[in-house]
Amino acid sequence: MKKKLLKGGGSGSGFSLRQSKGFTLIELMVVMAIIAVLAVLIIGAIQIARKTSTETANRSNARTIQTALEGYYARNKAYPAISGVNFIDATGTGGALNGYGTVTSATPCSTNGGGIVTSVVSPPGYTINVYSSDCSTEMTGDKIVN
Repeated sequence: MKKKLLKGGGSGSGFSLRQSKGFTLIELMVVMAIIAVLAVLIIGAIQIARKTSTETANRSNARTIQTALEGYYARNKAYPAISGVNFIDATGTGGALNGYGTVTSATPCSTNGGGIVTSVVSPPGYTINVYSSDCSTEMTGDKIVN
């Protein structure tokens, strides 16, 4: 019994059974365009996530400072007499609020915060400023006033 081989491309058949040995240039360009679009979307999402995590860390630091100031006030019936960035150092271990809380970062462009946290004690309360930075000249601030 003989097997019949189909051959395409004859007149009137409308199709060809040629074997493809690779991708066409158009197919490769379409795939590259899709990969480029996905890369742009992923990079944008990563940048937004980094900025959000930095802002969250800085707000957490500000709340820690607020808790420390309130703890100091509860014990001493007054807020600390000093204010500014150095009222608690960058490691969160020194200054007037030693023992009242730990700040994970108080320096710009750090890996675990990325902002500057300052406070101004002015009786009968205080102001805490948080400046978030992406290591450029643009700074944004949030205030917690008590």
